Amino acid sequence: MLNAKKEIKDFSNELLQELKEKLPEADEIKVVIAPGDHGQFKSKIHVHLNRRYLHVEKSSYSLDSAISNAKKAMLRQYEKCMPKFIHTNLYAA
Repeated sequence: MLNAKKEIKDFSNELLQELKEKLPEADEIKVVIAPGDHGQFKSKIHVHLNRRYLHVEKSSYSLDSAISNAKKAMLRQYEKCMPKFIHTNLYAA
């Protein structure tokens, strides 16, 4: 159980760093990854950006899928919301 908590925390920190690099205009970024219902993992991302609030919540049985789906959804939302700030490397892996 301790290893799972450490792994989730490591994934959260990695995702937070990646989002900070890809969304430099964001005022605040919060990442929450937690066990969800029926053995699934939930990824939640909250971004405050120029008085706008973006929120994404995704669930999956795989921790990697929950994280990557939330990240992709947030980047799509960001792209729709702030097209003038889009960088060419936004979707770069």
